[in-house]
Amino acid sequence: MRTQGGKTKKQIAFQALKRAVRFFFPAHRVSGADNVREGSPAVFVCNHMGSYAPVVMELFFPFPFRPWVTYQVVAKKLCRKYLEQDFVKKELGWKRPLSGWLSAAIEPFCIRVLRSAGAIPVYKGKREIRETFRRSVAALREGNHLAVFLTGENRGETEPADRFPGGFVHLAKLYHRETGRELLFYPVFVSRKERTVTIGRPVGFDSENDFRAERTRILSCLRDAMGKAAPNNR
Repeated sequence: MRTQGGKTKKQIAFQALKRAVRFFFPAHRVSGADNVREGSPAVFVCNHMGSYAPVVMELFFPFPFRPWVTYQVVAKKLCRKYLEQDFVKKELGWKRPLSGWLSAAIEPFCIRVLRSAGAIPVYKGKREIRETFRRSVAALREGNHLAVFLTGENRGETEPADRFPGGFVHLAKLYHRETGRELLFYPVFVSRKERTVTIGRPVGFDSENDFRAERTRILSCLRDAMGKAAPNNR
C-alpha cells in the first residue's frame, strides 16, 4: 500500500528506523557530494569493512541508493547461516550455541530491513546472476542509484583491495545497450577512524572503447581514488 507521497508503509517505517539508529550511531561527515551529477543514475562503489560501511552508508549517505547484497541475506534460513559466520562470529566474536541463537533471532529483522532498502540480491557464481543484472539495469532505468560494496578488499582502512572484484562493471555495458547512455561509477570510501564518507569524482564508461580495456581502466581509476581517500595514504 502506498501513501499520498508515493512511499509504501514499509519504506516509511524503514526511514523512521534509520532516524532512530542515527541518534545512537556516531555521526559521519560526508565530503565530495558536489561531485555527484544530478539526474544521472550511477553506481557508488564503496569499501566494506564487514557490516560497518554498509550501515554508515544507509545512515549518512546524502543520496538514496539500492544496495547490492549477497543473496543469502534475503533468503530465510540461508540468512541466519550467513549472519552467524560473517557477522556474529567474525565481528561480534560470539561462539556456539549463542551465535546460532542470535543469528536466528535477528534473521527476520535483517531480511525485512534489506527488502525495505530495495536491496538487489547478487548470485555470484550462479546462473541467477543474470537476474541480478536485469534487476539492476531496471533500477537504473527508473533513475535509482546503486551501491556496490567490495567484499574482496582488506578490512582495514589503509588500502581498498589488492584484488578488486569488478563484475559490476558489466552494468555499464548492459545499461548502454538498453538506454544508449553512459553509466557513471563513483568511488566512495568510508573511514571508521576519521568518521568520514568521501565521494570521489565519477568515472564514466566509454562504449566506443574495447570493453575489457574499459573494465581495466574503470577499476584502476576507482582503486586509485579509494586508495587516496584512505586516511593513512593522505
